[in-house]
Amino acid sequence: MPIIVAINKIDLPAAKPDVVKQELLQHNIMVEEYGGEIQCAEISAKQGIGIDHLMELIHLQSEVLELTASEEGPARGVVVEAKKEQGRGVLFTCLIDRGTLSMGDCFLVGMQDGKVRAIMDERGKKIKTVKPGEPCEILGANDVPESGDRFYVMANEREAREMASKRRTLQRQQQIMGPKQSVDLDNLADMMADGTLKDLPIIIKGDVAGSVEALADQLMDLNTEEVRVKVVHKAVGAVSESDVLLAANTGAMIIGFHMRPGSAIRDLAKKHHVTIEVFDIIYEAVDTMRKAMAGLLGSIKRERSTGRAQVRQVFTIPKTGQVAGSMVVEGVIKRKAMARLIRDEVVVYEGKVNSLRRFKDAVKEVATGYECGIGLENFYDIQENDFLETFEIDEIKRTEL
Repeated sequence: MPIIVAINKIDLPAAKPDVVKQELLQHNIMVEEYGGEIQCAEISAKQGIGIDHLMELIHLQSEVLELTASEEGPARGVVVEAKKEQGRGVLFTCLIDRGTLSMGDCFLVGMQDGKVRAIMDERGKKIKTVKPGEPCEILGANDVPESGDRFYVMANEREAREMASKRRTLQRQQQIMGPKQSVDLDNLADMMADGTLKDLPIIIKGDVAGSVEALADQLMDLNTEEVRVKVVHKAVGAVSESDVLLAANTGAMIIGFHMRPGSAIRDLAKKHHVTIEVFDIIYEAVDTMRKAMAGLLGSIKRERSTGRAQVRQVFTIPKTGQVAGSMVVEGVIKRKAMARLIRDEVVVYEGKVNSLRRFKDAVKEVATGYECGIGLENFYDIQENDFLETFEIDEIKRTEL
């Protein structure tokens, strides 16, 4: 597959494009500057530097390879990114490579079916048709597809639904054939040493499809002769009851990326002896798993929830900003505590509790069952029914491998 390399963020002081080009040699990618045939552009997407040169390389490559696409017939394409938004539903970015996509078309994408309810261009403007080579954002899928899924316009809704149902049935059959032993970070190295663990089953849930795919690919690279990482299920969205039950049946560990499961899900996981580990950085997740597999976890940093409050009403106070009128539903909310705001089990803010009040009085802490006003540090997009969770990070020293 012919490729063009774009080296981004060259506007940063620490940028070293030459080092990147040398590292590409390790993957058998030799750019023209080093005597190869692969074209390379140094760009800054944020500053707009080098974008014109990149576009010239793309047009030149397309002319040399005589790349053409037919606008006739039903549309086909590939999913670039997908997510679920509150109030709008499932949105996925698609690049059409054949045919013409129109409003109202029934489609099949991966294991999901749907009908095109709206099409937006790269600037969020509504459009009616999309031709090959044009990016678009599509609204109308029944559930979130995965990055890289193929997109096909089908003849009718029934055909799309039947095909999607067959694919989901096949996936469920594959999932229930997995291993049954329960795995967590503490016993991973021991199970590998005993030879009782041949497959490491993992379920990955994240906020966007791209992050889920990237994390899955990085974890798959951890395969060794003793153990093979097996991604039982990966999807966009909050950790659900079905995810916990699937993990219990397959012995899988659940990894949440930018996700924080609610108390009901945590209790269900504890009941079924399912481990849920949450991360916000891909490198941190991969590094933790690598150390656990090698038995090198010198200490484990675990978050401990200290309090949880539900936002009942939002007040705007002059010179102060937004204050969340909340009810403490679990634990104790303390002033200056580390906190995160969770909306539909997706983390939208992480920082500190800036102010805490009972009626008009500033207080140090508020216990379960009491109402209070909570202000967050440098954040002013609080909505009703959001959950505010405070936490502390405990570092647990391991006494044995």
